Amino acid sequence: MEIKSVYISQSVAEKISREHNVEPKEVREVFSNAYFRPKIYRSDRIPLAYVAYGRTLEGRYLLVAFFRYKKQARVITARDLTSTERKRYERK
Repeated sequence: MEIKSVYISQSVAEKISREHNVEPKEVREVFSNAYFRPKIYRSDRIPLAYVAYGRTLEGRYLLVAFFRYKKQARVITARDLTSTERKRYERK
């Protein structure tokens, strides 16, 4: 799945910063990191949504939940990966 741009509303940016200590810049890095491509799955919990497991440029592992509109990711939330999710991401 190709994602060309990332949209994060002001309210989502504030929420992920406050609740999960994740900055919008880090979310964008998950999708733009050429060396560590995100793995994208359909969400089990949110109909029509996707989750991306990926890494920031500094090596932080994040989960980003989003809706896809054309080639744009519209972010719902973002947080650190759990240890189980990280193992799934690191599997080739």
